Amino acid sequence: MLLATLVAQQSLNNGITSDGALYFAHLRSVVFDGDLDIGPEIAALGQPARPHHVVPIGPAIVWAPAYLLVASGDWSGAAAGMWTRPAGVALGLGRWYIQAAFLSSWLAMAAGLVVLHFRLRREFGGAIALLTCALTLGATTLAWYVIYEPSMTHAVSFGVVAAALILTERWFVDRPPSWRHAVFLGMCFSLVMVVRPEDGVYLVFPLAALLFAPAFRDAPVRARLRLAGTTLIGAAPLILLQKMSWRDVGSVFADSACSAFNVVTSIAAV
Repeated sequence: MLLATLVAQQSLNNGITSDGALYFAHLRSVVFDGDLDIGPEIAALGQPARPHHVVPIGPAIVWAPAYLLVASGDWSGAAAGMWTRPAGVALGLGRWYIQAAFLSSWLAMAAGLVVLHFRLRREFGGAIALLTCALTLGATTLAWYVIYEPSMTHAVSFGVVAAALILTERWFVDRPPSWRHAVFLGMCFSLVMVVRPEDGVYLVFPLAALLFAPAFRDAPVRARLRLAGTTLIGAAPLILLQKMSWRDVGSVFADSACSAFNVVTSIAAV
């Protein structure tokens, strides 16, 4: 909990970074305005105008549960006469809303470390697992991003990538997955991609499992393709939602980003 306290204190001192403001502004705009016009939010956060903004929706998805919990508590308290909520764009940009996003990044990172620790402990023992996780946090830039810049995608990215890779090993390497596992793994990797699109490179792991893992050594090509298709079904909702959000931005940069995202999803389909 010491790390969580540092996250809260340091993040509130530093505020939201320029790129992090884009992710947070989209979340606030969708929840309170029902649109993707983030100009007022960016101005209220004290950030320079960004006429062309193409950002992944993954961080907002991960932050949404805690953000909505704060919004519900804020509404309930105001309805009970305990306080008055601000009007206009200031609603949803207060301290507790921002801290909900920051702590969500910390929780995502912590979840990644936990699953990594249990995986390593199973094979190498508790001491090596603990040392590895401590070095992963303290000897890389992960600690920086979770303490000083939790509004960026990096802390969330670590958590979702760690979970997706470990589930790939458990469900695609050790034994052939059920269709439920394949759908869920597709959802996990789609979340990886909409948190940081460049992390689509990690799709090489389930692809390599389908091609070379002992669980599929004797599987016919048709069975492998069917499993890949099932995985894509699980990935489709978030991928389509990401593409729709970029189209709604309505800029040439959004068109380019959608084209790049199509390349990544096409590779996944192969």
